[in-house]
Amino acid sequence: MLPDDDDETPGFTYEDVPPSKDRSAHWISAQRAQPDTYPELTDRSGKWMIFVAPAGVDAVWARIRKFTIAGRLGGEAKVSSALARDAYHGTKPTAEHVICVYTYDALDRDDVFRVRDALGMMGFTGALSYKTDQTT
Repeated sequence: MLPDDDDETPGFTYEDVPPSKDRSAHWISAQRAQPDTYPELTDRSGKWMIFVAPAGVDAVWARIRKFTIAGRLGGEAKVSSALARDAYHGTKPTAEHVICVYTYDALDRDDVFRVRDALGMMGFTGALSYKTDQTT
């Protein structure tokens, strides 16, 4: 079972500048608090991609970050910052952020769909895109 938003997850704080305002780097990332509990990335790694409007990205990223640190998703997740959004799309209000949730090996279908199921339990029930890192 995944932790609720109200649960205290060790190692989780949201002291960083939120993605909708961060212009210090193109990506903000989060890793598992205990990285030895998930396999290292292979050359066949991949990612689930979630596209989020600027108005909702901070709340969505806070949840993805929390669940990644807690070890409930893959080994790492990242979100595009305001800097990246503006660089690629300008300041159009329709420009979206992307959140990538990584899996260590696209050929490990059990793990790929375990992460997809966890995202579904978090409320991401719409169509999600999965891509291998080799294709992007």
